[in-house]
Amino acid sequence: MCGRLSVCIPIFALLLISACGSEETVVQPDARPHVDARHIDAVVVPDAEETPDAPPAQPDGPPAQPDAAVPTPDAHVNPPDAHVNPPDAAVPMPDGPVTGACVDPNEPNDSTGAATALPASDMTGLGVCTASDHDLFVASPSAANKLYVFSVDSVLADGDLDLLLRNSSGQAIAFSDIQPEMYNSEATVGPTNLQSFSLVGGPGPQPVYLDVYGWDGATNDYTLRSRQVTWKDGIDCVAAGFTRGDCRAQNGAQNMDASQFLPFPVGHDKDPFLPGATFTLSGLEAGMDFTPQMRQIGRRETIMIIRNAVHEVRAAFPGTGAYGLGDLGMPDGGTPEGHPNNTHYQGANMDIAYFIDPAKARAWGNMTYRQICCDAADILDWSCVDTDTSSASYGTCKAGGENTHIVDLDRTAMLIAKIAASGRLRVIGVEAKVAPQIKTHMDMLVQQGKLTAAEATAGKNLMVTASDDPSWVWHFNHMHASFCTRDCTSGRGVMEGPMDPDLHLPLAEQARRVREYVRPSGPRLE
Repeated sequence: MCGRLSVCIPIFALLLISACGSEETVVQPDARPHVDARHIDAVVVPDAEETPDAPPAQPDGPPAQPDAAVPTPDAHVNPPDAHVNPPDAAVPMPDGPVTGACVDPNEPNDSTGAATALPASDMTGLGVCTASDHDLFVASPSAANKLYVFSVDSVLADGDLDLLLRNSSGQAIAFSDIQPEMYNSEATVGPTNLQSFSLVGGPGPQPVYLDVYGWDGATNDYTLRSRQVTWKDGIDCVAAGFTRGDCRAQNGAQNMDASQFLPFPVGHDKDPFLPGATFTLSGLEAGMDFTPQMRQIGRRETIMIIRNAVHEVRAAFPGTGAYGLGDLGMPDGGTPEGHPNNTHYQGANMDIAYFIDPAKARAWGNMTYRQICCDAADILDWSCVDTDTSSASYGTCKAGGENTHIVDLDRTAMLIAKIAASGRLRVIGVEAKVAPQIKTHMDMLVQQGKLTAAEATAGKNLMVTASDDPSWVWHFNHMHASFCTRDCTSGRGVMEGPMDPDLHLPLAEQARRVREYVRPSGPRLE
């Protein structure tokens, strides 16, 4: 049976990373669905325009050199009929105090007007006391060069609590949840006690509200954990003043230290580097649900590089709409369920959106997991994607996609080149039908003075598609940026070796396993 899942997730064959850098199959299949914005009053789409018990593959050594020049990835996003349906329980903005006894010392704090000030340090003895109880905390992240990190710490088995982050108008802007089923089914389940958000501080912030409530009427005690960590933005983490261990979440032996991972900062209007510039609504859920924050846990340098690239695009192209962010990694450094295991490893791999032609942005903008093969009126319309499992182009845009795609080539080309210019990118997976045009636009941006020749060369060298190797399928609705876990031994702008548990197998067999992963063949969860 499917348990709490509204829809059974398809079963997939043996998993594999790509010989080049792992890619994936994103189903967003948390055993608990993403929060449905239709149930969270007035959620607005932005303006268009490894410490698991068993660490991810090869975490302790530099990647081996590939047998072939082209890396193979993890497969990617399953068709929309495999996604998890929205929750049945509505999560409205609380409008008044809870009736009934409650030992929480902050009660009543069930509305924005009665919200408790978010503490600077841990606050114990709290609880969601009744099925209708919402605990609201208000924060004003005003300190410069600080990342505000706040979490709810509870025993999941005692009651399933969820978190929403709301802006000053009460609109939900992010969702945080943790479930055992969010961890990859071929890996050990990691921690399930913390649910977190982070915000970059800056001057003159508007208040944001942390909304803690029980899933489907659950109640539970919890501790609110709050801390501030030093934060700086930029392309080079070490040059910004952090140690290599800080940047890569590693100990002195260069092994993964998951305690140093950070949640990717939630986009908000007063972020001094990226004001209102990112969002996490997912195309897999009809553009109505958020990718949970606990699937966006990663290294400081990964976060900095992505944020810097988005900043550069916005500076070069005024009026750029908010940018969509997808899965990064789990709190233990492992891969979220919905991707082949070991493909989002060590907080160094992230799914990111294509920038979309503003004329075709519709209501969804630059959203992750929105198919880019054609301008479909329904976000779940994949008729332009080749889903014929017998087809040679399975898992890519159909023939003609090079003419019908909706990608903003200039912005996407700049984004890739700026990420590659960090010198930390190992490889980036891109849809085959648009990659040649992206490369051409990199050269055009050099001529316009918006990219250097070195940046364009690095971007072109580090792109890989299903045309390069058949395992790099399913990048028609996102790109997959994979960063080096240790030093990039091949040098800046040169494709790094694979990190794949099946490296001993021929590339054709690796590709077969990836293709099988995204081919539905029955219920996965029983």
